[in-house]
Amino acid sequence: MKKLKYVLFFLVMIIIITGIALIISIHSGLANSSPGNSSTQEERMLSKQSYEKLWSKIEGFTDKGLPKSALEIVEIIYKKAKSEDNPGQFIKAIVHKMRLIQEIDDEAFVKVQKFLIDELKNSRFPVTPILHSMMAEQYWNYYNSNRYRFFNRTNTSTQFKNEDMETWTLNQIVETVNLHYKQSLEEPDALKKIAVNIIDPVLNINNEGRKMRPTLYDFLAHRVVDFYINEEAGLTKPKYEFTIDSPEFFSPPEAFSKLQLITKDSLSFEFHALFYLQDLIRFHIGDSTPDALV
Repeated sequence: MKKLKYVLFFLVMIIIITGIALIISIHSGLANSSPGNSSTQEERMLSKQSYEKLWSKIEGFTDKGLPKSALEIVEIIYKKAKSEDNPGQFIKAIVHKMRLIQEIDDEAFVKVQKFLIDELKNSRFPVTPILHSMMAEQYWNYYNSNRYRFFNRTNTSTQFKNEDMETWTLNQIVETVNLHYKQSLEEPDALKKIAVNIIDPVLNINNEGRKMRPTLYDFLAHRVVDFYINEEAGLTKPKYEFTIDSPEFFSPPEAFSKLQLITKDSLSFEFHALFYLQDLIRFHIGDSTPDALV
């Protein structure tokens, strides 16, 4: 009789233990199939797809007017390109992320600027100079969209707050844009060694265009020059204004590249345009074909 009781006791214990194990197993399965984990698994699966397929998905969402869905895929490309150290795809993802944030968010400029600033803090060459160029363009776009706010402000405005662009003066905008464009070209020798095709995913140029901008330095330097020859960029008028008033400035390329440029006007856009044009000429003066000098 006692043996029968022991047998029954052990059978009951086995049933209880088995039941507990089953409950734990079911609970664990539910946890693993929760929306968060399902989403993570989906991201992992998507990240294994080619960039071409992922961009095709983004195009599809964009055509359907679904910017939030498109942004989710952009985030996947952003992480994928960052982990694979793919500068072209990484920059393309950043460009699309900025555009989609502007479509979705009313505070787009503030969020985009914070995003770019954070990226700059953690970036490495050759991504860093490209981000500086993008930052400069972003600040100037902000001015162009809000120029009416700047014309009546003086450089001694008491409303100024460094962290709040809405309180900045025109001089501060110009100085900041100028700073980022200069920082985009801080490593000219290294940039001149990198073919422009490193950012092919972002570019929309044919082979002829690539001949005219063969290196990353050419691409970034011409962005700088295009800004500096913008007449409106020179809205600030210093006491010692630099002017292009000498026939020497119109010399043949080699002679022009050797001119010594001097100015007290640190914000002169004409001066900076000539400075970088001189360096571009010196860089390509010995090329076998003149494409990059055009």
